[in-house]
Amino acid sequence: MDARTRGEEMPRQTDRPEGPRRPSRAYLRGGCRRGATVGGGVPIDRWIMIAATVGVFLRLVRYLTDRPLWGDEAMVAVNVLGRGYAELLGPLAFYQVAPAGFLWIERGMLDLFGASEWTLRLAPVAAGIAAVPLFAWVARRAVGGPGALLAVSVFAVSYAPIRHSTEVKPYAFDLLAALMLLGPAVCWLRRPGRSGPLWALSAIAPVALACSLPSAFVAGGIGLALTPVLWGVGRKAPERKLWKAWVVYLGVVPLAFLGLFLVSTGSQSEAVGEVYRRGYWSGQFPPLGDPIRLVGWLVSTHLGAGFGYPIGGERGASLVSSALIVVGIVALSRKGDRPLLALLLAPIGLTLLASAIGRYPYGGTARTMQHVAPSACLLVGVGAQTLIGRRSDPARRDRAMALVLAILGLIGAGMLVIDLARPFRTVEDQRTRDFARWFWPEVSRGAEVGCVHALRGTTFEGTYWRRGRLELYLANRQINLPHGVDPARPRVDRVSRDRPLRCVIYNQDPDRDPGLAAWLDEMGTRYRLRRTRSYEVNGGIVDRGIPREERFLVYEYVPKGGVTPGPIADAGDAR
Repeated sequence: MDARTRGEEMPRQTDRPEGPRRPSRAYLRGGCRRGATVGGGVPIDRWIMIAATVGVFLRLVRYLTDRPLWGDEAMVAVNVLGRGYAELLGPLAFYQVAPAGFLWIERGMLDLFGASEWTLRLAPVAAGIAAVPLFAWVARRAVGGPGALLAVSVFAVSYAPIRHSTEVKPYAFDLLAALMLLGPAVCWLRRPGRSGPLWALSAIAPVALACSLPSAFVAGGIGLALTPVLWGVGRKAPERKLWKAWVVYLGVVPLAFLGLFLVSTGSQSEAVGEVYRRGYWSGQFPPLGDPIRLVGWLVSTHLGAGFGYPIGGERGASLVSSALIVVGIVALSRKGDRPLLALLLAPIGLTLLASAIGRYPYGGTARTMQHVAPSACLLVGVGAQTLIGRRSDPARRDRAMALVLAILGLIGAGMLVIDLARPFRTVEDQRTRDFARWFWPEVSRGAEVGCVHALRGTTFEGTYWRRGRLELYLANRQINLPHGVDPARPRVDRVSRDRPLRCVIYNQDPDRDPGLAAWLDEMGTRYRLRRTRSYEVNGGIVDRGIPREERFLVYEYVPKGGVTPGPIADAGDAR
């Protein structure tokens, strides 16, 4: 007698895969229940909203302090200010490498709003602010409960994401791109029966790769982490729509990466050559040929600035956050949430692999590791939650949570005070910007202005940035010159006794430069030198072997006998 004749109900069949429907008990013990509370019964979701609001506020305040450009920002700004969209796809001046999408967005902001520090930083700060609520959204779905609250609080006050959200560099886009990719991945991981998040990944990946170079590690890490999960779901209840969406994603990522590499990234990387690998970034590539040094490198790197959340630094200053990351890794593994753990660790592993083959710097500084900041902050949050949860008394747990949140609040308040009291990276940067804001409008008032480098037909190409502060000179000049004034092509036909030609010489001494002296002599045969002026900024200051002194010479010419000569020389590219 079968089940039907016995009057028993047959098991109902379903076309949906048997994916996880709700969190496990271990996961619930982690505090992921909807409506969970901390701190006197206040819902965790409300605390998360408060922490995210603080994070947005800190980023906005730093942007509004209107900090002067510093060297690394100026190197990118010079390229964006002086080039069109097509030119930004090629090798960049000052050995810079930046994704085409980021550069085009920056160029678009300048076209819309004009040249200023505000405009140059508008896109990065928008990306940095958008990352805060997006991280909160990801954290609630990835770990939930007190762990999510701690992770969001750490993220909100972390120094590196705040700083890089207000810099003319692509690092804020690295962070936002990583979160845009992790969001759908986490959503699918929690409900693997749906294909929508996988299609979303396929749509987001090309945009993320276009705006962020290291987002390739996140996109690739997602592929490595989710494929085993998809395989397990498919074996239980095969779903063609899931595999179709996943195959599209696995095809889109390498094609988008290859296309962007051929169009832009490849030529930029080739132009940089060994400048970074053997120079500035040399300490961020593992010494594979020396096992003893390699062990020391791995330890110091993972205790260094690249993993300092909310704060950290070199020489083991990130010990606390690194220890919490390890605790978080162990906790997720013990809870059985290994797919999430793989999703968080895979981008870190791929970045380390890229460093091992000399293609991308690893650790050492937080700026090049912003794409792993979401993983680091989530693991720090889980690690802190795990240690707090070891207290058996609920009252003691609440006090410990309140203490941790208070410490994070003090860190955020300290950053706010520092940003307001010292709205510049160095005093020299502030002096340079203050002088440029006065000098360029003043020197161009009632006169034609020319840059001697351009007028001589020479360029700044190949000039290493550590010679003086050339990048700041070029960027500040472009920002502060009146609209329509081109120092590479002054209107010599308009030069008269009432409208002189003022030639600006930056950090060059005619007494020590025979070529410059000869050019000035030639100018003297065609024009009458009416006066010379000299200005010094940051005089005599040397910082870590780099001279901070800037010298401006202004030669003011008028026509001889009232007759204006022809063009001075073929105008060069003053990049």
